[in-house]
Amino acid sequence: MPSYFAEQKVWESRASLATGEGRGQVEVDLDEIWLYVATETSSMDAATRLIDSIADCFFLLSSFPYAGRARDDFGIGAISFAAGDYLIVYCVEDQDVLILRVIHGKRDMEELFGR
Repeated sequence: MPSYFAEQKVWESRASLATGEGRGQVEVDLDEIWLYVATETSSMDAATRLIDSIADCFFLLSSFPYAGRARDDFGIGAISFAAGDYLIVYCVEDQDVLILRVIHGKRDMEELFGR
């Protein structure tokens, strides 16, 4: 099965991914987005461009960590930032932006976050 991460990891930046299980979940989220878009559009390039645009938001958030919207409904300290049709869910610890999830805005947030 093709994977965006098998080809490149351009999103790694000063915006850290959460460690442990969270880091794995972000990779799963982005892989699933890439695979869905590549399959639906028959274009790996379109899928890669989408992931790159989401990754660009990671860079933006590393410079402006509070650019998003506080989302305590996702968990205490959670912040979301819209990247097209997707939400980047993250938190800020000290000076680090920890990316927790990247999810489509139409997903059932209550099911995902249990709130």
